[in-house]
Amino acid sequence: MPRKRSVGAVGAASEAKPKPKRLSKTAFFLRLKTDVPPESCFVLVNGNRIQNLMQLAMEIDKMPDEVFYYHVNDYKNDYMNWVRDVIKDLELCDKIKDIKDKKNMQICLLKHIVKMI
Repeated sequence: MPRKRSVGAVGAASEAKPKPKRLSKTAFFLRLKTDVPPESCFVLVNGNRIQNLMQLAMEIDKMPDEVFYYHVNDYKNDYMNWVRDVIKDLELCDKIKDIKDKKNMQICLLKHIVKMI
């Protein structure tokens, strides 16, 4: 059985990685203030539930360090995963993927929210 030949980046079969899709301002505003369905809430390790982006930004400010770093560390970024998979904001997801501290995470979230309003 013949093997499939892989085609490099120059070949016709190569695919460019799609750029993150920017949400319209209307779609963003709805996601900002609209709570996600209960089964899609972000549940923090301490049991608190996050239902929308604005609540996430505000909760980061008051959550204990150990709660934040349980969800964001060298091995994972649960907030990025939630923004990507539930909120479906790939632009924000790309911005927060490498952030590992509370203040910078909150600043990035708030800047993104203000920019989109």
